Amino acid sequence: MKFDLKANTSNNHSGKAPITGWLLAPLAYMILSIIGSGLMSVLYIIKYFSDFSILHQLPFHLISSWYLSALTTWVMFAFTLYLLRQFFYRAQNFPRLFILWLLINLLLAIKSFGFAPVDDQTALKSLLWSVFSTVCFVPYIKYAKRVRETFTQLR
Repeated sequence: MKFDLKANTSNNHSGKAPITGWLLAPLAYMILSIIGSGLMSVLYIIKYFSDFSILHQLPFHLISSWYLSALTTWVMFAFTLYLLRQFFYRAQNFPRLFILWLLINLLLAIKSFGFAPVDDQTALKSLLWSVFSTVCFVPYIKYAKRVRETFTQLR
């Protein structure tokens, strides 16, 4: 019985480049981000239901900032989920959307560094992770030949 190795590989017929190598680093960062957003969403929901009466006795500017933070977390969770879908479908608009997502993460980190009531060390860690990921991933996504070959599907 003879085996034809070329007939057994499904990647030759699909015309898609596999998701391997350095493309796994942005994938890992998006997965960690969606896990963090999901955990923050759970914390917001727990806080909302456990301290409902206390939460609504706060001044309007504090309650509105709390709701705005929760809404921002849920929007980023949904956008990250959509971005992961585009990544696995190898959609042509993924590189542009990923760069936009990185810039939004950077803006949110700058906002938390400047305006959030957290200690400076925690805000600085968040800011440095966002700056580091943006500096590393934007040139790779924008100029790598591998990215241009992988994300070619019209969606």
